[in-house]
Amino acid sequence: MIYGFIQDSAFSDITARQERTISSYAEMHAISVDAWIYSGTFNADRFKEKDVLLLEKTFRLGNGVSSILKILQDLLRKGVVIYSCEDGIQFGTDAVSAATMAYVFGLVADITDEVRSEVTKEALRQVKSQGRSIGRPKGAKNGAYKLDKKKKQIRSLLKSGKTKAEVCRLLSIAPTSLYYYIKDHPEVTEAINA
Repeated sequence: MIYGFIQDSAFSDITARQERTISSYAEMHAISVDAWIYSGTFNADRFKEKDVLLLEKTFRLGNGVSSILKILQDLLRKGVVIYSCEDGIQFGTDAVSAATMAYVFGLVADITDEVRSEVTKEALRQVKSQGRSIGRPKGAKNGAYKLDKKKKQIRSLLKSGKTKAEVCRLLSIAPTSLYYYIKDHPEVTEAINA
């Protein structure tokens, strides 16, 4: 089965350009696309050995180096042949190179993740060594809460005699969230208790 892969885009001209590029490549190489796959519904499990995947460019396959390499690795391990039409790159055209490429892509993906992790850790160590604290200061409270938008509703429901459980059900609030909100905002229940 021959698939054409289109990366979803908010801009229709980008999507159309991808389809045109793949279609012209397919026509030039006497290939007919059996089905179009969009990145939003992409699932590597649907592919079988000897399937063909046509892409406009390799970077369209994922949203980062690691995800692209992981997808390439998964597809090559399954025996899928991948053509990057505009780049002129073919992946997995013979079994030996496909297995080697899958292994190399796996290594590169692991290295990329490790480098990203180490760079982040190093930056955090650097900030700490300069004496700066990381994150929210101890004891600091949030400036705003999600339930602030429902404060008046909560107050009026409690004032009308509704239980906290009823308020939670009516406003779709988790009981723990309401408990902590009332604890941090005693003014919500002051009028009721007075």
